[in-house]
Amino acid sequence: MIYIPKDTNEGILLLQRTGKHGIRTHFGIFLDKYFSDNFPGFSVEINTLVQEEIIKRIIYGGTIKKLRCVKYQAPLDRVDGLDEGHEEIPHNMEIVLSANKIPFLGKIQNFFNSKDSVKSLIELRDFNFDYDTVKVDVDLDGSLITFDLGCLQRAKAYYDISDKVVIDSDDYPTFQSIQTIAKIYLQEVINQMYP
Repeated sequence: MIYIPKDTNEGILLLQRTGKHGIRTHFGIFLDKYFSDNFPGFSVEINTLVQEEIIKRIIYGGTIKKLRCVKYQAPLDRVDGLDEGHEEIPHNMEIVLSANKIPFLGKIQNFFNSKDSVKSLIELRDFNFDYDTVKVDVDLDGSLITFDLGCLQRAKAYYDISDKVVIDSDDYPTFQSIQTIAKIYLQEVINQMYP
């Protein structure tokens, strides 16, 4: 779904993804080629929409359901019972805290205001776990949105609408149900970006 306001050089593009599979890269290549072929000298960029102020509004307005301290490229031999020989295979590791509601807004507000490293956000006592980033899962009106607090400038908002769509006989969401939800979400984004 695309929205392009008048007299601007930007617009809003909503894309569906299923699980981890999306079409942003392929669609972006196709759209840029089509546009530059038809309008020489011009190009199209698809950038992440979510700005820090919008992220803050979502986090402050929602309920934090999960905190994940993530370590990238952690060697497998750090976990007892998974080491088979002397081969060290790097894997991602996470320490996860989940609850119906995690009272963490004060710490996140301080983090936003201080601009400190994300590594100072959570102290993991009794663990020798030097995490790389912290991810938060926020429930906003029934949609689960995940943010990586370590790279907000590249933040992407994924709205999980699995429980809101209607599934057809082939186990795929119906276009009508996706379109209805997308229109509601698009209007919310328009209201935030073009008040």
